[in-house]
Amino acid sequence: MSGPPFHPNCQCTLSVGDIENAKYHDSNLHQNVASDRNVDTRDIKWLKMALTKLGYYKPDSRAGESDKKLNQYPNQRLFDAIENFRKENKIRETGAVKPGYWTEVKINEALKKQQMDNMKISSKGISWLKDKEDKILDKQGNHIIYDDQTGRPINTNEPLPKGATIGYGHLIKSDEYFRDGINETTATELLRADITTAERAVKNNISVPLKQNQFDALVSLAYNIGAKNFANSTVVKYINNPNFHSSIYPNLESAWKAWNRSQGNISNGLINRRQNEWDMYNRGIY
Repeated sequence: MSGPPFHPNCQCTLSVGDIENAKYHDSNLHQNVASDRNVDTRDIKWLKMALTKLGYYKPDSRAGESDKKLNQYPNQRLFDAIENFRKENKIRETGAVKPGYWTEVKINEALKKQQMDNMKISSKGISWLKDKEDKILDKQGNHIIYDDQTGRPINTNEPLPKGATIGYGHLIKSDEYFRDGINETTATELLRADITTAERAVKNNISVPLKQNQFDALVSLAYNIGAKNFANSTVVKYINNPNFHSSIYPNLESAWKAWNRSQGNISNGLINRRQNEWDMYNRGIY
């Protein structure tokens, strides 16, 4: 499949960053893309940007292209990128890329997976979590050890209880020594390290694209209730399947807010936290 000659004088350019906020369910072809007919420039734009993000298309510097600047004309590199994508993803289609066919479908799936794989909780999400997580500070502003069950600080000469915690909800492991307390930088580093488990739980169990505020809210939920509980939750079922219905929880909001118990008892603190998470997920309010 050969492409038409490149257009060195083309002034029609686009930013690769445009695809970062793309609604992938709306990112699709309007017509067949092949070299033997005039092609809608929207389709070339979509294919070049998508395949650049996925690492298959290399911008053509002869046509004034770069990683951050692409033109909207088809070229041989684009068609080679399409064929390489098909080969690596074991797609048997040849010739034109057709709307709704496997090549387009698999490109969208790869974009969704890449988007999720690259997501991390935002700085706003970290700041929000810091406000919600318990912490105990000494007079110098350093974090000290406390009992997660009672909220009581642990004296330096006391044995550590099972729920010994420091910083922003970091459960102290047997090989960790924090008797002298930790500063804010270390507390933040521990929080970010602990959050990776919750981030992974969201990535591994949510199969639809998420906005940053939605991802942050889900990470907060997973961090608070635990990765295993999150994976088996009705929340995940509702988000992944728009046709899902639970006889216990009639909608996503009720399923989310049901996680309001601590040690078997309803907690006002958890009621408030679930409402705040829901506002973040549903309305983008931090």
